[in-house]
Amino acid sequence: MAYGILVEMILSHSLESFPSEELYRYSRYLKEQGYGTPSITCDDYASLIEYMRHDKKNDTCDSINFTLLSSPGQVLIDRTASEAQILAAFDIFRDLME
Repeated sequence: MAYGILVEMILSHSLESFPSEELYRYSRYLKEQGYGTPSITCDDYASLIEYMRHDKKNDTCDSINFTLLSSPGQVLIDRTASEAQILAAFDIFRDLME
């Protein structure tokens, strides 16, 4: 769950100008609290996208809905991201957690 929040923060930064300082602060927190390095690889991306398509927030399987942030405490519901944007967020996530 903590990793999913970080991916949503990355999307929030990319799509809604969420402050990068907060994104880096949270990723440092995860490392400091001993969450470890996630074991996902690029080979896992397709499966992760498929799981995301079946989330209860989605109206259809065609789009993936997120709850994003424009700033701390400023929630934006029913936001969507393209598969390419999600894949880029996964790459950034893996870089941040190394």
